[in-house]
Amino acid sequence: MKKLLYGLILSLLPIFAFAQDPAGFVVNYDACLECQGENCGAEIPIEFEGAAFIKVHLKQLFLPEEAVLEFWSGDKNKQYFVFSGPFSGSLYLPSLLGERCFLRLNGEGAKLSIDKVGIGIKEDFEKTPERVCGNDDRLDPACYDNNYRSAGDKVGRIMFEINGLLYYCSGFLVSNDGLFVTNQHCIQNQDAADSAEVWWKYENSTCGGSNASYDTVSSSADLIVTDAGTDISILKFKYDNPASRYGFLELDDRKLEKGEIIWIPQHPLGGPKKFAVHSDSDGGATVLEVGLKGVRVNQAIGYNLDVEGGSSGSPVLDSQNKVVAVHTFTAENKDCKDPDLNKGIKMQYLYPIIYPYLVSCNGNPPTITQIKYVVKERRFKLKGEGFMEDSVILVNGVAQSTHYKKDGSLVCAMFDRIWRGDTVSIEVFNPQSGCKSEKSYFTRR
Repeated sequence: MKKLLYGLILSLLPIFAFAQDPAGFVVNYDACLECQGENCGAEIPIEFEGAAFIKVHLKQLFLPEEAVLEFWSGDKNKQYFVFSGPFSGSLYLPSLLGERCFLRLNGEGAKLSIDKVGIGIKEDFEKTPERVCGNDDRLDPACYDNNYRSAGDKVGRIMFEINGLLYYCSGFLVSNDGLFVTNQHCIQNQDAADSAEVWWKYENSTCGGSNASYDTVSSSADLIVTDAGTDISILKFKYDNPASRYGFLELDDRKLEKGEIIWIPQHPLGGPKKFAVHSDSDGGATVLEVGLKGVRVNQAIGYNLDVEGGSSGSPVLDSQNKVVAVHTFTAENKDCKDPDLNKGIKMQYLYPIIYPYLVSCNGNPPTITQIKYVVKERRFKLKGEGFMEDSVILVNGVAQSTHYKKDGSLVCAMFDRIWRGDTVSIEVFNPQSGCKSEKSYFTRR
């Protein structure tokens, strides 16, 4: 099946305003395949003239045990994947480079149906950057020693769908079981997480080269928690643990000082990985401000390290390669003059959100027996068992400012009001044991 790419693009672009141009768009596509008797081993070809890549969404895939789905790009030697049964459900397949791809089922009773296809727009990764301060000082990972490259391996390029368009951001691993952190303005909901695809070690093999390739891909994730107040989302991949291959970055929530050395591994414009280690505009790559406004007051640090669209969600690393912030905001003007700096949300604001998902329960979890919401004060009051002085209330998975009362109850003050008709999840987390209560739900009437 062959369809034309051009002419659809302009009509789709205004759907969603984002910090970068779309990487592609999604169109409806109707095709199905079933493996029965002589039909087993039949292929579905998909072709879009001018496409940079093709990303197939399966409305339904059914694979009995020992059945397999094979899919590959026009050049089978470059990209070839096998998805093995048993499986039943819907999913986005990893993107396949080029204008053509093929799908094939093997295994009696296996079947699939396609309902939409993502089509890539050919990118110019060498075009003039929009948020570079002074000269573009970013270089390929191959230009640096193993200390830098090893840290950079934990950072991946993420592609995802929002409202029918495909975009790029960056993100990084934070735990040995594969928790992945990026910005909330990138992954806003479970639909975006379902479409997520991360390329690992997507970079040029030589310093200053132009022969980029990637090592492995992780496709489709569960959204663990998302918080607009700090612009953070935490994902966990459904079918893969990339931390088993690349490790993870450590977090440091200490208070930062002006003049500290920092650097940023990133995927600008969704292109090959670059390291921002130097900055000619201020004589070094350092923290220039520590109390800038992020989403809220005083959340961000400021710097002149070079970034642009697609760099959102990158870790800001200190000299020990620990994550001290997450890059979120780019300077509005090219001169990057203070206070118009590139900015990242400080880890001291992000760590309370991430930490409950980094530890395993070693003890008895707390239990919630009563929930009361005080509208005027934007406060939850909880009664239950197993609460401690350092217990933290999580609302929709996000840690709140929590106080332990003498009667053993907990009170939390929230930034945001719960509107009439809204339902939120409530949990209590005990940091000492790493245990969380079962989720309770509250609906404001």
